[in-house]
Amino acid sequence: MEIVRTLSSALVETHPDEAAAVLESLEPDEAAELLAGESPSRAAGALARVAPHAAAEIVQALGPARAVGPLQRLDADLVASILRRVPERPREALLHALPDERERPVRRLLRFPAGSAGALMDPTVLALTQDLSAEEALARVRRA
Repeated sequence: MEIVRTLSSALVETHPDEAAAVLESLEPDEAAELLAGESPSRAAGALARVAPHAAAEIVQALGPARAVGPLQRLDADLVASILRRVPERPREALLHALPDERERPVRRLLRFPAGSAGALMDPTVLALTQDLSAEEALARVRRA
């Protein structure tokens, strides 16, 4: 069984698009087991390429404890797109598992209907004060 884990890990790392296609073809529990063995960053990379409806099923199968790592590495709009397809009770559990700084922007996006401008916006924009010089402002934008 170790060879299967090694091969699937190599696929996720080197060919994330192909890994996403494989994940979509599996039952959600099987896909979740494959992703659970990956680092959160690798799992997030593959999950980002999976169709949102399939990602929602996989995230539910992972459960909050195992899904939180990959979910917190995805953009808020993608997490919202995935969680919008999860029934309310498991969605709430997944949201509560996220750190507050990730949960809040996702919740803001989920307030808007799917396909609306509000659902597509980025709620984590950088705010700068008016008294910054252009050089200081650019430095902060680059850091962010």
